[in-house]
Amino acid sequence: MGTQVDDGVIAAFMEDLKKQVAGTVPSTADSKNRPTAEVVYAIALDRFTLGRDAETNVALAVDGTRGLAFDVRGDVFASMLNNFVFEDTGFIPSKAALTNAIFTLDGQAKLQTCVDARLRVANSGGVVWLDMVGDDDHVVRLDSSGWQFLERASAVDVPVFRRPPLQSPYVVPVEGGDIGELWRVLNIQGNQRGMLLGWIVFALLNGTASFVSYIRG
Repeated sequence: MGTQVDDGVIAAFMEDLKKQVAGTVPSTADSKNRPTAEVVYAIALDRFTLGRDAETNVALAVDGTRGLAFDVRGDVFASMLNNFVFEDTGFIPSKAALTNAIFTLDGQAKLQTCVDARLRVANSGGVVWLDMVGDDDHVVRLDSSGWQFLERASAVDVPVFRRPPLQSPYVVPVEGGDIGELWRVLNIQGNQRGMLLGWIVFALLNGTASFVSYIRG
C-alpha cells in the first residue's frame, strides 16, 4: 500500500519550489518591465552588423568579434538574441517583441551591402579554411606547408563564415593516418583513386561547401 502524504506537506513543498524558481528566473508577470521590440532591435544592432548574403540575398547578422554570420530568420540567431536581451535587461522578451524585432532586422539587413560570408569552406589568398561549426569556434587552416587546428580567436585573417540553422559540426581532425585507409571502404581501383583524390582537393581549393561524388560498385 502506498504512503499517504499530507496535503499540507505538498502545499509547503510547492510554495518553497516557487520561491526557489522565483529567485533564479526573473518574473515576466509585469509587462511594463518586459523589453519592447524596439529594445530588442537596439540590442541586436549593438551586438551584430547587418548585411545580406552576396549569392542568396538572405538577411545576415554578422558577429564581428567571432567572424560569423547568422541567418536573421534562423532559430540560432533568435536564440542568441533572446539570451542577449536577457543578459542586458534581466527580462525575457515576449515572443511578439522578439518576432517583430527580427522581422524589422530582416528588412533592414536586405537594404545593406552584401557580405562575403562563406559556407564551411573558404579559399583566401592561397589558404583554405574549414569552419568546424562547433560551439567551441575552431577552424582548420590548410596551406602548402600542412594543416593546423586553430581557435578562431587566435587565427589571423580568417574569412567570415555563414552559419545556417541546420549545419552540423565537422569531426575534429587528428594528425597521422593513411589516405590508403579510404580504399578499404570505397571500391575504387587503379588510376581512378588518383582522380577521386584530385577531385576532393579541387573542391576544397575552389571553396565548395557541399560537393557530392556518385560512386557505383
